[in-house]
Amino acid sequence: MAAEKVTIYDIADELNISVSTVSRVLNNSPLISTDKAQLIQETAARMGYQKRQIKRHRRRTILNIALILPYREDPYMHLFYDAAQLIKGIEDGFGDTTISIITDLDLGVSKIFSHKKTGNIDGVIFAFSDPHTDLLKNLDSRKIPYVFLNRIKKVHNYICSDYRSGMMNLVRNLVEKRNARNMIFIGFSSNVEISERKEAGFREACKKYNIECRVEMISSINKIDSDFIDRMDFSNKDAVLCSNDILAVTLHQALIHKDIRIPEDIGLTGFDNSPIRELFWDKITTIDLSTGQLGREAAVWLKNWIVNRNESRIHELIPGKFIPGTTI
Repeated sequence: MAAEKVTIYDIADELNISVSTVSRVLNNSPLISTDKAQLIQETAARMGYQKRQIKRHRRRTILNIALILPYREDPYMHLFYDAAQLIKGIEDGFGDTTISIITDLDLGVSKIFSHKKTGNIDGVIFAFSDPHTDLLKNLDSRKIPYVFLNRIKKVHNYICSDYRSGMMNLVRNLVEKRNARNMIFIGFSSNVEISERKEAGFREACKKYNIECRVEMISSINKIDSDFIDRMDFSNKDAVLCSNDILAVTLHQALIHKDIRIPEDIGLTGFDNSPIRELFWDKITTIDLSTGQLGREAAVWLKNWIVNRNESRIHELIPGKFIPGTTI
């Protein structure tokens, strides 16, 4: 004879607490203190409690999705993607499932569980941010699904722009459109993971086309000044590929001030298809970061996990579209 399933009533009796308190904890409510929540979760696990797997009705449920955005002191760092495009992508991905998006900044300590009015958190999207490990442990203990955007975390779920193929695409276009044979890639030493992937794509493409190449890493965009231009000696270069559009726009201005014409004297590319491109007549040739698609794919995965109980992992690279400009 099969053993009877453990219910929330059994757990409540075991701990001599109310059924409603047990229910709140097992449904990831933030209303219960951390110590009591941990006791209930440990007791449930010890007693062999298994949460009933019920598919939520797609048209009636309202899901609370936490969107964690990065915060940087440097104001230009907030210009490399369009937050509205990201949010629209998330809403499109959830389709007819109603969602409430709760935003928080990546400041080291998350507030998504600290406000009672927040309600239950059903899923979390970390957009261009690196949360503290304590938050990830909290989410894991509550069995709340989360996904990283534009960060490759091999032990976690992620959706990221394919930087390697994007850089190879830029090199190929420079070869085809201006027969470039000597190139330089300028990246940021502060973001090792992303810079390394872009550098790898750059070097691989240069090797494929037998191109002379050089890599220069800078710690900050403030390093781009008159002395930097003189030291780099761009006179013998056919093209310079920048790690992102903000760097490309800054370098564009510095080169012009040195009477170096673009694209006549040297080709120039960025990466991201940042909104900053639209502020200049000379449009930087770039690769689309696919911000909307990143949000959409994350939403589809979360919806399948939360609504359909499809707890499959996701490790996805999205190839960015080549965006022509006037700089090559």
